[in-house]
Amino acid sequence: MKKFLILFLTVFLLTSCINAKQLERMYYIHVIGIDYVDGLYVAYAQLLNFATIARGEAGGGGGEQHEAIVGKGVGETVDTAVHNLYHSTAQRIFWGHLAAVVLSDAAIEQEIAESLDLLLRYHEIRYTLWLFTTNEPLEDLLATFPVLEASPVLGTLGNPTDSYAQSSFIPPIRMHRFISDLNEPGKTAFAPHLTIDKEQWFDGKELFPAIHMDGVSLLTNKKYKGTLTDLDVVGFRWLQDTTERAPIVINHKGEPASVVMMENPDAQITPIVEGSSVQFDIEVEVKGNVIQMMDSVSLELIEEQAQQVIENEIRKTFEKGLEIYADIYRLSYAFYQNNPEVWRKLTENEELPLTKESLKDITVKVKIHNAGKNKLRPLQ
Repeated sequence: MKKFLILFLTVFLLTSCINAKQLERMYYIHVIGIDYVDGLYVAYAQLLNFATIARGEAGGGGGEQHEAIVGKGVGETVDTAVHNLYHSTAQRIFWGHLAAVVLSDAAIEQEIAESLDLLLRYHEIRYTLWLFTTNEPLEDLLATFPVLEASPVLGTLGNPTDSYAQSSFIPPIRMHRFISDLNEPGKTAFAPHLTIDKEQWFDGKELFPAIHMDGVSLLTNKKYKGTLTDLDVVGFRWLQDTTERAPIVINHKGEPASVVMMENPDAQITPIVEGSSVQFDIEVEVKGNVIQMMDSVSLELIEEQAQQVIENEIRKTFEKGLEIYADIYRLSYAFYQNNPEVWRKLTENEELPLTKESLKDITVKVKIHNAGKNKLRPLQ
């Protein structure tokens, strides 16, 4: 009887795995890119080579294996474009490891819900994908891998938070958060914009392209407003509660005198309603540390200059947003939260008309907490 029971359990355990898929007999998509060209959707899939992941996470290199390859499918919808990919794959594609989706500027100009609908419905795909936009060719972007032969899992598309924590310029965003923002009345949704930098990294013989976030794409009421990049979006960081570290340069007599690392800004937006018009005050409190001194300047001058720099950056980015009819600081949403009834009266199709005068006063309070071992003296 005992031998029979052991035989029965052995057979049961073996047969229970008959329908299980072997890991090496599936393709794993890490990133999907969606483009829109000549009336058709184009889907790009970055397939991981799992043989390189352990090596990459251990920091090792060597070997001639590709970290990933990129496939392309075309169709009248995103779904048919993805299915077009299936026709040329030898193994089943598994979507459970999908980490990010990248939308081209052309795709985001279409109905945004159409581009994301498949990703929100398919059961293998999580809602916590990273979401990006780009105007780079998607086949080039998805074929740009981290330097030193690291796995794509450790790159910007799969892990954008590490570099952001060191230097907070454009905050990464999860797809479920983006969708939530997109559906809020009066709220501007944003997605980080990607570009390929082809000149920053080299080994003495050749240049290595690298992906970085250079701006934000802005949408209101599911309509694409445009993208702001580089210095046009420099004030955006001061109103993000995710900002951890952001450097600014303090000038004295027309020359750089100090570099201050600002940390964890706290911003408040206050609507001021007068009759049928509304203006907004912004107040930012932020602490900082002096990380470099090039000239002897007082603490008071550093704090004063830092406050002026931040105020100028905030106003500049607001006005750049107006050029593309975008409410980059979500002033309308702050108004909606403060007084939804009056907000409904003053908006047109849930959009609040904004002008340069809409942003009234910007108050910045800077407190320097630490000047390092050398205090406020430059190195002699």
